[in-house]
Amino acid sequence: GNPVTAGLAQEWKNYPYMHVTEEGRGGRLKQPDRVRGTDWKNQGAAIGKVENLPHAAGVGAAAGQVENLPHAAGVGAAAGQVENLPHVVENTVTFHPARYAKTYEQWHDNIRDWCISRQLWWGHQIPVWSGRAMIAEQAWSQLEAWEKAARLAIQGKQVTGSHERIATDVYIAPASVEDGEVVSFLERAGFTRDPDVLDTWFSSALWPLSSMGWPDDTALLKAFNPTTTLCTAREIITLWVSRMVMFNRYFLGEGQGRGPVPFRDVVIHAVIQDGEGRKMSKSLGNGIDPLEIIESHGSDAMRFTLTHMTTQTQDVRLPVEKDSKTGRNTSKKFDLGRSLVNKLWNATTGVALRNMP
Repeated sequence: GNPVTAGLAQEWKNYPYMHVTEEGRGGRLKQPDRVRGTDWKNQGAAIGKVENLPHAAGVGAAAGQVENLPHAAGVGAAAGQVENLPHVVENTVTFHPARYAKTYEQWHDNIRDWCISRQLWWGHQIPVWSGRAMIAEQAWSQLEAWEKAARLAIQGKQVTGSHERIATDVYIAPASVEDGEVVSFLERAGFTRDPDVLDTWFSSALWPLSSMGWPDDTALLKAFNPTTTLCTAREIITLWVSRMVMFNRYFLGEGQGRGPVPFRDVVIHAVIQDGEGRKMSKSLGNGIDPLEIIESHGSDAMRFTLTHMTTQTQDVRLPVEKDSKTGRNTSKKFDLGRSLVNKLWNATTGVALRNMP
């Protein structure tokens, strides 16, 4: 459901993510054209024909539904490629275990177009305004002046008339959505902001930068980017690890792909599954809240049990059952950790009491 109406989050204007209303959600699905990272419409001979094709997108395992959505904003493979991509063979990023380096390299070697817009309830709204508008020459001069001052970027067509220009398929991206002067000008001129939100992994790829104050050149960014080690799971090597490296090298390399990698080592750990080998998820209700285990067994017991289960990235199974007293999910495997911690506590207490004066 909607986190706002459920009382779990604030209204979107006071929240760092956008909230899309039902009206907005329905309207955006009717828009046939979307922003593209490459100028595919004008490539001519490179493309035999262009068709509007529906895209079947799953809404989620819990819903079990499929919607036909129009094509969305994307980053072209050519535009998304970064010069001198860091490969493990260059000793730029080291994977542990080393076999996962192959997954990383294959993704970069076979890079494809990336759709960066999503029709989701929450996310960072795409900062692009588009539309068909008739704008006076003086107003266009203002837009061009802002473009020269790097306050916005313009892509699209303009047909010049006697005293005005007709903008068709024009896309304008302000350097900052907080630039009220630019944003209000665009909206008065008849441009509308793309209602879609950025792909989760697009926003996540900026994490090593945005969390340190980027785009400002902050002391925090200099101190902790690059950092040393990233610990993660194998299923997001291409979704997150590769994209963080690409963004870091591109944005800190002045757009030339020569920036530093955000981390030197990537440690791939095991994934904890339930007793049937399924991934833990809220929709399946088979997850275990670590805070609840700390409350029932203690933090040391939980740490020891997880450490005891650790393997060299081989997935581990943690049988899940309902606690008859609390109704919460738990596992008997944590009893092992609690028993050991109790023995250590009793032994330590006994030694301490014997040595007391």
